[in-house]
Amino acid sequence: ITYHSIAFYNIFIMRQQVVFLLITFQNILSTDGGAPKCTCKEDIDKLKETMRTFTSDINNEIATMKSEIAKLVLEMAKLVTNMNMGLIIGKLNTLTNEINENGERLDTLTNENNEKMATLKTELTSTINQNKVKLDALKTQMTETNSCACESRKQRRRIYYAGGYIYTFAQAKAYCEGQGHTIATPGQMDAAFELGMAICGYGWLSDGSIRYPTQMPSHTGGCGKRGVNTIFN
Repeated sequence: ITYHSIAFYNIFIMRQQVVFLLITFQNILSTDGGAPKCTCKEDIDKLKETMRTFTSDINNEIATMKSEIAKLVLEMAKLVTNMNMGLIIGKLNTLTNEINENGERLDTLTNENNEKMATLKTELTSTINQNKVKLDALKTQMTETNSCACESRKQRRRIYYAGGYIYTFAQAKAYCEGQGHTIATPGQMDAAFELGMAICGYGWLSDGSIRYPTQMPSHTGGCGKRGVNTIFN
């Protein structure tokens, strides 16, 4: 923009000089009473040549300045384009940084979720295993209670005896412990009865109940009722 202003200022000065020369030339050629002030043809021709040369130089200079101005305008256009590209590149860099930041946040959240999922999986696995152990224990208990072969072997090694004529559960437990016996569970007694141990008397069971209770639990069996005592007493 500064070069553009200087160029036009130089053109203005040159045009002023041309005007001054034209005025000077007119004064030389002007007449007083019809007679020229200067009658020297050589001087007049020289002045005309000088005018033509000077005018040509001015025109060349103006053309050169116009060319330079055109180049300057082109450079300015390129500069504006480059500035726009710079803005675009800056915007792209900003967007790229935001994308990278969001990517880092996403990675962080993904890692946190993976850790939480791993912890949850561990807790669930532990809970499942604990429940499986409990379930296996329950299955084992049910299997032992209802499996004839297994229960038969156990029944022949252990005597389930509560003792006759014992009036309280505490007395029955104390009596069995003193004899080295174990009070049978209802399930065990059911299994024993199914295994053919049908000659059983009335008596206490481990849950504190009495199988076919009477005022005085019998010790002698009788009638083939299920109870505490067995033929292996």
